[in-house]
Amino acid sequence: MLDSPVDLGALRLTSGAGAVLRVAAPAPSFTLGGNDYTSSPDPLEVRIEASRTVGEGWAFKLSFEADVAGPCTRCLAPATHHLEVVAREATRPGGGEELDSPYLEAEELDVEAWARDSALLTLPSSILCESDCPGLCGECGERLAELGPDHAHEKPPDPRWDALRRLSQ
Repeated sequence: MLDSPVDLGALRLTSGAGAVLRVAAPAPSFTLGGNDYTSSPDPLEVRIEASRTVGEGWAFKLSFEADVAGPCTRCLAPATHHLEVVAREATRPGGGEELDSPYLEAEELDVEAWARDSALLTLPSSILCESDCPGLCGECGERLAELGPDHAHEKPPDPRWDALRRLSQ
C-alpha cells in the first residue's frame, strides 16, 4: 500500500492507460456544530483509479469506507455513522477552472486532503444515535429516550394572573 501523496509520474502512464492504487491515508477528524468526530479505521485504505487522458490530463476515482464516531446531534449520546465515499476528479492543463484539481500539483496527488474533503461532503446533516432519537427535554436537559413517554414538567403559572392570585390570598 502506498502513502499519500502519490507520485503519479512514477507510474509512467501513457494516454489511455490506467492503474489502480491502494493508498494509506490518515483517518480524518471533524468538528461539526462544535462537536468533535473521529473516523476509523486509521489509516484508511483508499482505492484510487488513475487514468491518463489526452493532453497530459488525468481522471481519478477515489473510494473508501469509514465509520465516523462522535456525539448524537440531538441528545449528545455516542453515535456512529458508516460512510461509503466515492469521488471523482479530472484535470487537464489549460482546461480552465473546472478541469484544475486542487488535489494534484506537479504530478503529486494529495490523497489525504481529497479523502478528508470527500468524507465531509458525504456526511449526513445530522449524526444520530438512533434514526428516531427524540433528543433532549427542553426543561431539564435529560435524554428523552431514557425518560419515557410520561415525562412532563409542571408549567409555571402565567404571570398575567398574579394580581388575581394576590386577591385570593
